[in-house]
Amino acid sequence: MTSKQDLRIRKTKHKIYAAFWKLLKEYDYSQIKVSDILTEAQINRSTFYCYYSDKDALLNNIEEQLINGFKKVALKVPRSELGSLSPKRNELKRYYHQLVSFIYENSEKFSLLVGKGDGFTFLTKITQMDQAIWEHTSAIDKLTIPKNYVFTGMVGLAVNLIKEWIEQNFQETPAEFEHILYEMTSPIILKGGIFADRTVNSND
Repeated sequence: MTSKQDLRIRKTKHKIYAAFWKLLKEYDYSQIKVSDILTEAQINRSTFYCYYSDKDALLNNIEEQLINGFKKVALKVPRSELGSLSPKRNELKRYYHQLVSFIYENSEKFSLLVGKGDGFTFLTKITQMDQAIWEHTSAIDKLTIPKNYVFTGMVGLAVNLIKEWIEQNFQETPAEFEHILYEMTSPIILKGGIFADRTVNSND
């Protein structure tokens, strides 16, 4: 593929994305038709179908891009550090800081995806991504209870707190929400019984 062709594809996709986000601000996802996207993006039907089989495929692509960005910032905290979960080093706080900052920087997109249409599906994808990160840390080997219950409880709790923050229109600052997230989950992760050989540090 030539650079000229690649540039044309990127411009076309950008027009489609921009049209989709604009429409999602005005309508529920269920109300948006491919024809609406075509009109807004000023492209023809054949061009749209070169890239997406339908509007669901477009939505999935947009969600995956956002989730991949979410994952990229999450992995800025090395897996080896997450695996140790030492209260002295505040890895959990660093991890939450990366995630909360990314959500806030993309607050409008998160609000639209969670608040309109099938927000549950989007949050489920985030849950699965977060679970996949934790599954590849050594922390999994230290669990004292089955990991499926851990993921259901811990990741579910974190995602529901994020959902509440989004639905409350980011009422708290990112720093305030990081504190909420940490205070809600750290007693279980850092000082509770789900990991073996946990040492409580009163300075954490």
